[in-house]
Amino acid sequence: MKKNIISFLIMGGIMFGCTDLEELPQQSLSTELAFSDRQATIGSMLGVYSLSQQFDVYGSLPAVIGDFQSDNVTFIGSFPTLQDIREYATRSDNGTISELWYQHYRVIAAANAVIANAPGVPDPTLTDAEKAQLVGEGKFMRAIMHLQLLNLFSQPIQIGGAGAAGIPLVLEPFTGEVIEYPRSTVGEVYAQIQQDLEEALPAVPDTYDASDFTRARATKGSVRALLSRVHLYKGEWAQAAERANEVLASDLYSLGTDYEFFSEIHPEYVFTILNSAIDNGRTGSGGWAAYFNPAEAGARGDAPMSDYIVAAFNEEEGDLRFEELSRVGDNGRVYTTKFP
Repeated sequence: MKKNIISFLIMGGIMFGCTDLEELPQQSLSTELAFSDRQATIGSMLGVYSLSQQFDVYGSLPAVIGDFQSDNVTFIGSFPTLQDIREYATRSDNGTISELWYQHYRVIAAANAVIANAPGVPDPTLTDAEKAQLVGEGKFMRAIMHLQLLNLFSQPIQIGGAGAAGIPLVLEPFTGEVIEYPRSTVGEVYAQIQQDLEEALPAVPDTYDASDFTRARATKGSVRALLSRVHLYKGEWAQAAERANEVLASDLYSLGTDYEFFSEIHPEYVFTILNSAIDNGRTGSGGWAAYFNPAEAGARGDAPMSDYIVAAFNEEEGDLRFEELSRVGDNGRVYTTKFP
């Protein structure tokens, strides 16, 4: 028997309406439907990449934090939560930290769903090779999320050692049961990241049919590049060089001839999260342009170059990176123009 109930949809506010209990809300998709056929399964994997566009993942905020904590920029913004991070005075109730944590694990949960469910998709048009590829893409995204979380929330392995407290490893899809995962050690997290990447490598392709997808989805080049970075962080120089050289040896990638390609899909990119004017992490009060451009350019002007980095550029006269990609704001501070 059909019944009607009042449903509550919380998306910036509460909307009231009647809905059939036998029908799923349009904004929801059951696991069964998400992996019911070829199109839905590929769409679920593309959804993992889409989630990583978020402001708190690859929509700029972790990179901004990394820049001001490493003294590449001087954070002069008014956000108290970012000021606390800048001063290394972060408390557990810091809202910025909570959102970073949540959004990264949201991507991991979506990747885990693909890894667990893609092999069992009943649609015969989804081949075994394609299923393995989707699992490989999921493991690449899970690895890159765990690595960024490790960088944000743990000490470097060369400082704290492999036994230092890392982050929780979440390797199973969410089934509705809330599980309190313990913190794994830094060494355990690195081991899982490497395992995911090594297992992804043979499954993902060199390229995709569309050139944009080649830069925006996991490929052998992006997996090898991330493995090189992992080895670099661990101080494993020979392995880092080997994996990096494998990427450089590919004819898929080439250096740019100038600095005018930041808004285009370019062969210099090994892996990038694609954004458009209507599909992006943030273009308003946050995001790359808002932080790194001066206020008179319509931005926040929160992240000018630090005196340290300006002095480093000025040590070599005629550095084109500095001459072509910087401007002095009305406040007298130097800003990068990389993000129009």
